[in-house]
This record gives sequence, C-alpha cells and structure tokens, in this order.
Amino acid sequence: MCSAFLQSCWISPTPVSLPCSVTTLPRSRRKLWKNWEALTASLSCSETARNVTEMFAKYLQLSERTDFLLRIIEGMQDFSIYNKQLVGSVVAGIREESSHWLVDGRKMKVLLPDLLEVLEQGNEHVQLKALRVCRNVLRELRREEVIPMAVELLDKLLPLFDNELFSELREISISLFTELLKKVAGKCKRQMKKRVRRGLLPLFFHMSDDTRSVAEASSQALLAAAELLKWQQLQDLVKTEQTWRIGECLLLQDRTRADDYLDQSQGYLDNAQDTLRMEAIRFIGLAARGQSQQKLSEMMSTLYPLEHDCTPSIRCLATQTISILSTLRVKAERRRTKRPWCC
Repeated sequence: MCSAFLQSCWISPTPVSLPCSVTTLPRSRRKLWKNWEALTASLSCSETARNVTEMFAKYLQLSERTDFLLRIIEGMQDFSIYNKQLVGSVVAGIREESSHWLVDGRKMKVLLPDLLEVLEQGNEHVQLKALRVCRNVLRELRREEVIPMAVELLDKLLPLFDNELFSELREISISLFTELLKKVAGKCKRQMKKRVRRGLLPLFFHMSDDTRSVAEASSQALLAAAELLKWQQLQDLVKTEQTWRIGECLLLQDRTRADDYLDQSQGYLDNAQDTLRMEAIRFIGLAARGQSQQKLSEMMSTLYPLEHDCTPSIRCLATQTISILSTLRVKAERRRTKRPWCC
C-alpha cells in the first residue's frame, strides 16, 4: 500500500495497478487495496492526498508508519520527483497527526539526518514542512539522544533565521533553536556554545523584525541563549526589554568577537526590512570603537550605498554613522603615527 502511494508521487498521477501478490490477501485487505488504487487516481489534489494519508494510516503497523515517513522524506530530497506538492501535502497531514505517526521511538532518531539534509537543500516550502516534522521528532527524543546531533542541527537552523521570503520559516527555525537549547541545557559542550554565540546577533536584530511573531520568537531565543551561556546581564536586558542596550552588552561580554559581529552586521545592510537595516547600521557604529584604520575604512565603504537608501531615516543614520567612523579613523591614524620608533 505504501509503495502504491509513493509510486504515484514519483512516477505519475495515474492509478497504481493492484499487485498480483495482493490477490492472496484476505478479502478485507483486497478491498482496502482496491480502495487505495481508486483514490490514488485523484492524488494530484493536495487535500485528497492528506485525506488518503489519514484514512489509511490506521492500517499500517507502527514500524510501517515510520518507514512510510522516511520514504516521504527521501522524496522531499529527490529532484526528479513527479509531484513535490503532493509529497508536501502528505507531510502536512502527518504533521497534524504527529502523535499518531511518530510513535516508533527506536526509529525516530533515523529521521533527523534526512530532515537535516532537507533543511540545507530543499526549497522554502519543503524546508518549512521539514522543520515542523523535525520539531515533532525532537520533542519525542530524550536529552541524551539529542545532544550528539545538536551541533549539526544548529548549523542548519542558523541560515534560516534570515530567510526574507517566508516569515513563518524564520519564526519556526528560531523557535526550534529555542527548544533545542532548552533540551540540551546543562549538557552543552564547547562546539555547541560556539554555534549559539554565532546566533546572538541575528537574534538581536530579529527582535526588531517587522513580523511580530518572529520578533517575539527571537526574544525568547536570545533569552534561552543567554541562559545557556550564563550571561546574566544579557538575560536581564532581554527580560526587561531594554533592547537598545543589548548590542553594547554583546560587545562588552565578548569583545574578541567584535570583528565577527561586524562581518555579520554587514550582511543585513541590504536586507529588505528597514528595521533590520537600521539595527545593523547602529550596531556597526557601536562596534567601530577600537577598530583599526583599515577596518574603519572598510566599514565606511559598506555604508556609503545606504546614503542613497529609499528610506529617509536610513539615509540620515548612515550619514551620521559614516561621520562617526571618519572621526574614529582620524584618531586611529594619529595613534599610529605617534607610536615611538624602536632603536
């Protein structure tokens, strides 16, 4: 029955023929097969695909349900698949009934590597569905089962924070980041903390996201990150919503990451959201203190195009920040020339 459905996804939308071996099944099972054969003829309709998935799930053994889901995930990765929308609709149906499908604890861990591959290579629609399944699987696993794969999962989640096309993709990836940090709390290793630090600035910027749900998810994620890193001041600032002080806190807490923060900030200067461009410019102005003359020149070069931004407030802020960086650059040059020569 699974193969018949999957064949309709991979090969064609025409009805799947009844295998000869099915004729040896009991009468009730043969009737089930014939019903399945008839229904697969209309699987090009997404709603039909969901209904059929729900209808026939009860006839699968527990292990068969997980096998079925694994095959569907393989299809999400396959670029030769006939109907990706159909596969996505099946995944949506499975997600809505996750407690019914994700019941084989022994096999659930096997799902995550395939899901991680989908998060990296799939298009936005597929990534969104994979994230939802991944979240449901993660909730079923114990902490010791999650820890070995936590670093890899973080690596796949971080790039999704900045997806400009789908706010829901940003929200779910950030929320899953929060759940993951809470899941591994107390057992966090150095590599895990390194990834968490890399997510701090994007989360700070997205606290100003135009989509309210993304902004709220980012606030919760930043708080979870601060708790995991044991940064008390950052926890206090997030809890009291003193957003304007968070950028400075990040720099004071870990000044060695200033260059990394600057590199991350520059990636937001051409973001479609005005609020994120504004936050990036402000942060660059903060992080400029103590930078070399060369680094200051580079930062000014990245800001020049924003003096012609379509938003007046951004043009104004960019001009002010460039002026500040220019002053700092002159001071840096004076410090350099005043250094005593060694004999």
